Amino acid sequence: MNLKDLQEIVANASGLRIVGCGTQKEFLPVWMGEEVLVSNLCGIIAVETSDLVFEAWAGTSLQEVQEELGRHGLHLPLSADLDLPPSVRGGGGTLGGLVAMNLPHALSSQCGGPKEWTIG
Repeated sequence: MNLKDLQEIVANASGLRIVGCGTQKEFLPVWMGEEVLVSNLCGIIAVETSDLVFEAWAGTSLQEVQEELGRHGLHLPLSADLDLPPSVRGGGGTLGGLVAMNLPHALSSQCGGPKEWTIG
């Protein structure tokens, strides 16, 4: 699937369930709409270190995000050493899922939640 395919699906659908890699599906209600996998709409588009901003597709794995940001001396404030689901630790799941679920994390009180990190 590419962006054009996704746009067509969204334009013609009456209900959608967007899925990256499915690590949080157990938290979602049963859904009767069409399931759309976006895990192949992935990749880092840009990293602007001076603004502490990066742009990536929603299907980008959190591991890829952390690795790329690490090359620039940056990271998302997710702890890998906690006994939490992989998507909360930053090891599994996708960027889109992290923002969509907006689950709390070890540094929430200092850094806010994923939706607060999102510009657009």
